[in-house]
Amino acid sequence: MVREYELPPLEGPTSTGPTKVKIYSPKEIPFKIGSLEKQAFSSIDDWMIVLDKQGYGFGYRIGTKEGLIYEENEPITLFLHFASLVATSASMPPEIVQRKQELIKDIMQGYTIERQQLSGQHIFSMFQNPPEWMLDELRAMFGKR
Repeated sequence: MVREYELPPLEGPTSTGPTKVKIYSPKEIPFKIGSLEKQAFSSIDDWMIVLDKQGYGFGYRIGTKEGLIYEENEPITLFLHFASLVATSASMPPEIVQRKQELIKDIMQGYTIERQQLSGQHIFSMFQNPPEWMLDELRAMFGKR
């Protein structure tokens, strides 16, 4: 089921009007995202690593695909949010896993809303599990293969 809501416009000289937000379940995405191979992205941010004092955290990055086609041949920009939980020591307790997953969701939603309000463009944002080549990069950052 698609959930929709509207946010009030940002105040100031660059206001783009109200922001319409639609939240789709993964099976309801109204377009094809295509390949997740490195060369299929318009741009890919570096991994951002967030760790707490206990060594529990996550790697997070955004990949951008421009020029995808939405309803009635409308071009859109898609921001794919990738995240993977990481622990530098023992495995992560379930309550910490849940908190980290909630933080990832908050980051993704905040980024998407800000991006839409500042650009006024038609954008989509979705979470995607990282493909193996991204996980290999992340493991290499921690010296693990």
